[in-house]
Amino acid sequence: MEELLDQLEMIFRARGLTAAHGRIFGALLLSRKGLTQKELSGITTYSIPAVSLALDDLMKLGLVKSQKIKGKREKVYTITGNLVKMFRTFLKNLKDRNVAPLLISIKTIDKVSPTPGLKKLEKEVSRLDKYLERLLNVDVGE
Repeated sequence: MEELLDQLEMIFRARGLTAAHGRIFGALLLSRKGLTQKELSGITTYSIPAVSLALDDLMKLGLVKSQKIKGKREKVYTITGNLVKMFRTFLKNLKDRNVAPLLISIKTIDKVSPTPGLKKLEKEVSRLDKYLERLLNVDVGE
């Protein structure tokens, strides 16, 4: 289990999130039922406020959902969708939030101060953008 959590931590860090995001997502992924913030805190050893912040981010990304426990104040958190959806969300965010703005910046700078290195970088980032677009359009039968 620890090895899986370490791997998810690295994946989430590569996306610009924290180790907490990866470990909390991993704990939810491995759980057979929804988990409360307190349970997630116990499993991951992160404080409840850290768990809460990470869960908010994961919900904004559409990877986690919360549900009220009948008759209790607590909520339980579960994974939404599946791993394909998770990676597709990561790829879309990477493309929209990082690659596309970088490409725009490169083109803007190139108009003012063109250099061969900038042209080469623009070509590579454009290839990456197209590659991500193709990946996002692959139908995997979700």
